[in-house]
Amino acid sequence: MSSGVNVIVDPDGDLVLLLDPTTPDLSKSTDSSPRGTSAIETPPKNTHKHTYKTLVQWESTLVYNSRILVSSKHMSLASPVFKAMLQGSFREGIELKTMGKLEVPLPDDHPAAMTILINIIHGRMNSVRLKIELELFTQMAILVDKYQCPEVVRPFSSIWKKELSATWSKRSNCTDIACWICIAWQFELDDEFLKATQIIQKQWTCSLKERMEQLRYRLPVPKILIDKLESSRLESIGKAVQILDATIAKYSLSSLNCTFNGSPTRSNDRNYDYGNHDSYGRRNPTASWDYSNIPSYRKDCDSMVLGSLIKSVTENGLYPLPKPPYTPWSLTSFISKVALLEINTLCFKITKAQTDQHDIKSQLNLAMNAIHVPSLTLASCKELINKTRQ
Repeated sequence: MSSGVNVIVDPDGDLVLLLDPTTPDLSKSTDSSPRGTSAIETPPKNTHKHTYKTLVQWESTLVYNSRILVSSKHMSLASPVFKAMLQGSFREGIELKTMGKLEVPLPDDHPAAMTILINIIHGRMNSVRLKIELELFTQMAILVDKYQCPEVVRPFSSIWKKELSATWSKRSNCTDIACWICIAWQFELDDEFLKATQIIQKQWTCSLKERMEQLRYRLPVPKILIDKLESSRLESIGKAVQILDATIAKYSLSSLNCTFNGSPTRSNDRNYDYGNHDSYGRRNPTASWDYSNIPSYRKDCDSMVLGSLIKSVTENGLYPLPKPPYTPWSLTSFISKVALLEINTLCFKITKAQTDQHDIKSQLNLAMNAIHVPSLTLASCKELINKTRQ
């Protein structure tokens, strides 16, 4: 075993874990070798033999900045993945059994997160940080999934979340919320999971799947869960769009919606004279309407509603109506814009009575606020995953 151990977790350890690799400069080896390639990337099938040989040599010359001496028994006891690797028929297990010592490179593992995991596994609690940033918390969740050891880390997850949960809110960016979904799923944090899913359902303007694909690391969240969250977000916004669309369609039809059934009365002056001119000789604005032709008047009122509605919808950026995946809209932002709409009726223009607005705006807002968004709890999502596996 190399004497270059720079961190000793177990003085009697038999396993050295290699972390934090430095990528060698291939340009000094050969002009035909790819540059900037990851140490664990599989060479393409058509790679020439001499190039492949260079890649193998290059991988073997990686310099690891962190070499941690640990106990293989501790690692195997805490993680079934390490147990299979170190006590099974894999090359590592055979070498450890034969030589009594082993070095295992872990180029993909986050150095700081893996160091924390190692300290927890070996009972070095005083060496475990009690405050960590969100990205490191996310990396812990990734390692917990990779090495199948959530029970080992779970006590600390409750401590870490208390320090972080107060700092995130509905204004958290999409990447942060995606990380919280991963963390809450792996460490079974019910409150954080519910909070994150509600933000996705109501506040998000982006696709969870697309955002996860943009990250430089893969978040261990089941595809079924991602699809469920995305479909729930789209369904919620879709309901809001349908309500607005139905309102526009209602006033686009030939059927009449205005409830006018006689000569209008101004709400602020019950004795108002509806002659052609008022006492000052000014033209009465209601005089030009033929109230005896009720169907024609109702049609004019509906036309004013439709015109003002489409005009206001357009001015607020809602028209043409958004289509799936509804970016850049969220359910909340869409409803907020609908609340700003100005809808006018002919009846209100004449009487100035709020009752003559025909409750169009209030009914629209009421329908928007009544949209039911089912809660996606951790338990319900776990049940969904279990059903698909049966």
